[in-house]
Amino acid sequence: MSLLKTAPIEVVSDSIAIHATVNGQPVTFVLDTGDAIGPVFTAADAARLHLVQGAPLGVEGAGGASTACQATATIEFDNVTFPDEPSAIDTQLQGQSLLGLPFFLAKAAAFGFDLADGQLFLLAK
Repeated sequence: MSLLKTAPIEVVSDSIAIHATVNGQPVTFVLDTGDAIGPVFTAADAARLHLVQGAPLGVEGAGGASTACQATATIEFDNVTFPDEPSAIDTQLQGQSLLGLPFFLAKAAAFGFDLADGQLFLLAK
């Protein structure tokens, strides 16, 4: 296993914001530990990133049924790239796109945040 310093982060409005590049464009995600999908893009980010809406996901959460559709995106951090990452577009999502816990569970044995230095760390599987 190897430790990868993967992304700059910052705390914004009591949320962890993770800076990444998606399909060659900068994106700021908000970490969503309750998300069941992984990367979820707002309609605005999806349009800017030229993401293609796929089939509906049929996900339901505490807030009710989701309007999320399947998508794929290439997500890059400082020193690691995840091509064709299964993602979703939620046309009703307001604010920033979300990077859910399932993304990290699939990619890392462990992950953590250095809030003082503003870095996300992954321990690769």
